Amino acid sequence: MSAIRRGTSADLQQVMSIASEAETAAHWRPADYGQVFSSSRILLVAEAEKKIVGFVIAHDITGEWELENVAVAVEHQCCGVGQQLLRELIRAAQSNAAKCILLEVRESNSVARKLYERCGFQQYGRRKSYYVNPSEDALLYRFLCNPAALENC
Repeated sequence: MSAIRRGTSADLQQVMSIASEAETAAHWRPADYGQVFSSSRILLVAEAEKKIVGFVIAHDITGEWELENVAVAVEHQCCGVGQQLLRELIRAAQSNAAKCILLEVRESNSVARKLYERCGFQQYGRRKSYYVNPSEDALLYRFLCNPAALENC
């Protein structure tokens, strides 16, 4: 079991390393990671044995949160770290009176889709050819932040 906490600037090197190794994570430029500490963004990290093993970044856009990036270190995948991160993100959104959490995911990313659905996210739309290299549709998911929403995650 990992400990989940708010990320700090000291965590960014490890976060960027995990993201670069994660095939399905959003691959941001290093300068983009400096923006995660703006007042409307949150970085949560999962830590095991004093090492960052996963992270999630979300953006609060007037009560609608957008899950922007999430990744788990390869050696810690399929161990519940992603679910822990999502659970804490949902709690943070709920405690900040968010209406919902939105995200888009490649249609072929069945592992992520299964995790999102297990945590209560529901597909509500599609963006044709949203992704490039290769071209692929994005599936749009939404989590409604009602008080009982965390029951299954």
